[in-house]
Amino acid sequence: MTEIPDHLLERTRARRRALGLPVAGDDGGGAGGDAGPAPGGAPAPSAPAPMKSPVPIPAGDAAPDAPVVDSPQVAAHKARKKVPVWAMPVVAALPIWAFIYAGTVQEPGAPAIGPLEVGATLYDVNCAACHGGGGEGGAGYALDHGEVIATFPNATEQVLHVARGSSPIAGEPYGDPDRAGGQRVAGDLGAMPGFASSLTDIEIELIVWYERITLAGEELEPAQLATVLEDLQHRMETVGQEVDIEDLAEKVANGENPVLEGHA
Repeated sequence: MTEIPDHLLERTRARRRALGLPVAGDDGGGAGGDAGPAPGGAPAPSAPAPMKSPVPIPAGDAAPDAPVVDSPQVAAHKARKKVPVWAMPVVAALPIWAFIYAGTVQEPGAPAIGPLEVGATLYDVNCAACHGGGGEGGAGYALDHGEVIATFPNATEQVLHVARGSSPIAGEPYGDPDRAGGQRVAGDLGAMPGFASSLTDIEIELIVWYERITLAGEELEPAQLATVLEDLQHRMETVGQEVDIEDLAEKVANGENPVLEGHA
């Protein structure tokens, strides 16, 4: 190693003495001793602390990013349950279902068209001209206020009379022989046409039940009335059958009442 010339070392020592810094080899101070008092009695300043070199950051090691915190709205969206895949076809079909359902909804206040309403229409078209719009009578016998019930206690016999008409039994009494005021006589108030050729059995029954329940006021047990109307409603929705007059006549002759008993 190259030695430092003495004159340079002496110059350095003189400079340090002028600054009041300790110089190795002087009296009262060593290489590691404390500095003596500065000129004028002031304490000698302490040696400055050596500066620390900054710790180098290795290249390529970037500081880690701070974690991203979701807002409450985003967190709620992520936590919300999603529509499962299997439900997608159902969701897609909802508009079609709504359209079909809307077509089946009846308007508020619209009256339901039941068997008695259909019977009333059939009566107006086929019977009202002779028996009156309210069954009060006219060219034909009166039906209202229990009149038709008094004549035909057996509903099946009334169906037979409407299907056959009065011409085949013209001049003959018909209906209940114990009727107050006597039996009706076929043809006394004109000939009643038979409707077996123009109406089906269910249409004739609808007329008969309209006459008995609405015009004549026949009282049935609530359960029996409900059964009658439900059965008629069901038969209205099926194809009507032709009336078998001979079969009806045989049942009437035997005292049977299948029209009423069939709903019991």
